[in-house]
Parts: sequence; structure tokens; C-alpha cells
Amino acid sequence: RTPTASRTATASRTATRTATVTRTATVTRTPTFTRTATGTFTVTPTPTSTPTRTSTRTVTATGTVTLTPIPFLEALILTNRGCFETGQNPVFAIGEAIQIGYRVNAPPPPLQVQVVIIDIPPGSGGTVILDAPHSTNQNFFLNATVGPPLGIETVVIQAEAQELFSQSQCSFQVISVDECDTACDCPTGQRCTINGSTGVCEMGDFPVYCCSMGLCPMGALCQEAGGGPFLPCP
Repeated sequence: RTPTASRTATASRTATRTATVTRTATVTRTPTFTRTATGTFTVTPTPTSTPTRTSTRTVTATGTVTLTPIPFLEALILTNRGCFETGQNPVFAIGEAIQIGYRVNAPPPPLQVQVVIIDIPPGSGGTVILDAPHSTNQNFFLNATVGPPLGIETVVIQAEAQELFSQSQCSFQVISVDECDTACDCPTGQRCTINGSTGVCEMGDFPVYCCSMGLCPMGALCQEAGGGPFLPCP
């Protein structure tokens, strides 16, 4: 019977082994496989962020097209006989018709710009003779009659659009049709013929220019503003 007691001890060992079998329950590490869900989760935001970036690019492109400014404006003005600023010698007698041409250049497509034209008579302040919107890249004309006072008269054009501004001017000489002292007081190519105390501008056998105006063809004759004989053009 004493050996029987030792069998009972053996049985208790078996129970102990059974307890160790329960260690297999620790194989519940399988829940750690849910880490793959983490990998899946990190992938999920990627397609979500992609359309967001596409939307941003679309807005940027649209803004660039809408806000593209015009790079420049170029206001131009002249008379039907030119301007001193562009190398001509424009002379108009009082009472004579004058045509003023003007335009504003800009890249296409055409747009509306505000145009102001100012007339500045000799020794006087300026007067606005036009203030209106105009289309770019088109020619426009003003017709007028030259009036006193005598001297150098200037017309100025100003154009403005989209915070851009351009200005140009054209000057010409105003004379009395019954009075002249030299060829410099006459229209280009005419001489001043003195009859008694009065000088009259007229065309002679050959053109005579004003030496000081800078527009004197080689081989032609000119006269100084202070008078004197005709001289070869410098």
C-alpha cells in the first residue's frame, strides 16, 4: 500500500503536466496579426490625399489664367504733319485745319483703356479736350482748327488700364498766316518773303528749311531762326 501512495504522487505530476499544457493558451499571440490592419490603415490615406492635390493644382492654374496682367501699354499721338519729338518740323498757321491722330498699343486681345488728351497752348496751362474709354490697337482722330497764341503748342495723350500707365506728346508750331520773320516761322519747305514790313510764307523755286529744327535734307538750303541768308543744310 505504501507503493500505492507513490502512484498518487505520480498522478499529481500528471496534473502538473496538464497545467503546463495550458501554456498553449498563450498562443493567443495570433491577435498580433491585427498589425496587418495597421499596414492597411496607413495605405488608406494615400488615395485620399491624391484628389486633394489635384484640386489644388486646378485652382492654381485657374488663378494664373484669370490674373495674368497685360505687360505694357503704349500711347501714341501725332499731327497730320508730324511732331518735333519725332524729327519733323510741323508748322500750322492760325485758322488752318489740323488733324490729331492717336492710338494705344497693347497685346491682344483688345481691351478698354481710359484715354485723356490734353492741349497745352504756348505759354498757357493745359486743357483736357478728350477723356473717354477707347479700345486698344485702333486708330482714332480728332479734327480741329488752329488758334492763337503763336508759338509751340503741345498735345499730350495719357492712357491707363489695369494699373498700367503710358504717356506721349506731340509738339508743333503755330504761326500767323500774315506774319513771319524767317523760314523757321513757316511750314516745312516754305520761305518767308518780306513785303515791306510784313512777311508771308510761300513756296519758292526750291524748298527752304529751318536750320535749327534738325530736319534739313543734305544738299538743301536752310535759314537760321534769327534770319539771315540761306545756308547749306548742316
